Amino acid sequence: MQPEATPETRARCPACRLATSACWCAHVPVLAPRSRVIVLQHPREARNPMGTARMAHLALPGSRLLIGVDFAADPRVAELLAAEPTSVVLYPAPGARPVAELAERVGALAIWVIDGTWSQAHKIWRKNPWLRALPAYGIAPEAPSRYLIRREPTPTCVSSVEAVAAALDAAEAAPGRHAAMLRPLDVLVERQLGHARSARRAPRRRDRPERPLYLPAPLQGHTEHALLVHGEGNVWPMSLEARPPAELVHWVAMRPSTGERFAALVRPSAGVSPGTEQQLGLPAAAFADAVSPAELRARWAAFVRPDDVWCAWGHFPKRLLDEAGVPSAPIVELRGWAHRWLRARPGRLELAADQFAVTASAPAPSSPGRAGRRLALLEAIFARLLTRPR
Repeated sequence: MQPEATPETRARCPACRLATSACWCAHVPVLAPRSRVIVLQHPREARNPMGTARMAHLALPGSRLLIGVDFAADPRVAELLAAEPTSVVLYPAPGARPVAELAERVGALAIWVIDGTWSQAHKIWRKNPWLRALPAYGIAPEAPSRYLIRREPTPTCVSSVEAVAAALDAAEAAPGRHAAMLRPLDVLVERQLGHARSARRAPRRRDRPERPLYLPAPLQGHTEHALLVHGEGNVWPMSLEARPPAELVHWVAMRPSTGERFAALVRPSAGVSPGTEQQLGLPAAAFADAVSPAELRARWAAFVRPDDVWCAWGHFPKRLLDEAGVPSAPIVELRGWAHRWLRARPGRLELAADQFAVTASAPAPSSPGRAGRRLALLEAIFARLLTRPR
């Protein structure tokens, strides 16, 4: 392919958009799978010269690559959804089925792929309800990603071209049939690693010391003292004129260093609100054994230690505990720590778990209801935060 002229000092390939000296287009195969791949690419990822979705797009003549975030009113998307008999989305959403189960679907598929960083991909997922309505499938790779020049959040994460190849292999029940699609990725990685080892690389890149782990001040040198805490409140409808204040009804905690756990249902003074059972995932019968605030204080005092470093998602759990008259300690706000890690606002706990890609790997809840599920997600996120360099 002939390079196009650019105002830069190096000519660039119009297909892969890299300098011609780094072009991998000669290694792109031409494949004709039964299924059609449609890539929804975040605009920022479209500017990334090291992105891999374009490799898959160029290898699949029938594929489409659409750039944007909100595709709800995009006529191209409406046309594709109407034209394709069966559509699925490749995204590790909660409840996503293993990609191997694509083989159970009959006929050709339209496989929608979200391309971008985890936060970018999650934004596309959140902005497009029609996408969330499609059956979701997730990748469970048998080997680490071959994309060695880019840091992935977890060992189970792969590049877009690897995900597409795995999905097509599964859809056609033909392991390895689309492996040729990964050759441009191997060439890109080999070249970049070669540049990194070269004596001509920039001096500022040489002998970079290992970056220390970022930790909030109370945890520096004391990560073994972390105590994860979470509380759920008894929230009454906003429409009530005499609306009782929110009260603590479920308090849970765990020490990651030892696995010790605490759980207590608390009896609210104004009774359980009509929506609390559904909101918290707890039957009314569960509150028959709820303890009084005084009993909670006694049990909690026997559990906590003077050197515990309390860690919570937001300040609401501590506020509930304070209003219940239970002495509390300063809180390490994990949401702010996660903001540094993700370089984006993580939102509520469930959304953050998706961005950290720990929803599927979180431990089984040790307590019933939403409090138990959220404490399990908190445990998984905390473990991920402890792996992040400064």
